[in-house]
Amino acid sequence: MAPNKSINIMFPAYKVLCVFIRQISKPFANYLKRRAAHNERFRNICIYFGNRSFAFERSISRRFYNSEVSECDKVTLSPEKSVNIGSELLGECFIFTVAAGLITAEYIRGVLKESRKEYRLKQRLDNIDSRQGDLQKLINQEVTRQLEARFPAISTGERKF
Repeated sequence: MAPNKSINIMFPAYKVLCVFIRQISKPFANYLKRRAAHNERFRNICIYFGNRSFAFERSISRRFYNSEVSECDKVTLSPEKSVNIGSELLGECFIFTVAAGLITAEYIRGVLKESRKEYRLKQRLDNIDSRQGDLQKLINQEVTRQLEARFPAISTGERKF
């Protein structure tokens, strides 16, 4: 590579920030799981989601194995297991939401960057078109001026053929 050419390397600060936020979301999800054991209201929410998740999982497995549902076959989870499953589910939902938000933000950022780039290119093309029109007018004026200077009879309309 030639020594007079410089390499422009942009530090991907936004991407590093996204990775940082993803990494922070995992301990925060673990914090939510621990908090579920201590807060009664949050614990009830986790129990609800844990039971719904367990019922959904059993329903899917029954359909997969074509088994019949009977009244004596209904199994309920203990509150501790429900809290554990519910808090895991809420933690995973939180991590997914953070990741989806970051991906959406990255997409929007890319679209805006592309839009700004297109706008700048359109401005440049408009500027070039304007300059071309101005140059065309100047050329026409100069040609007319030179023709009038060389052939004064043509400019006054005294053509004789």
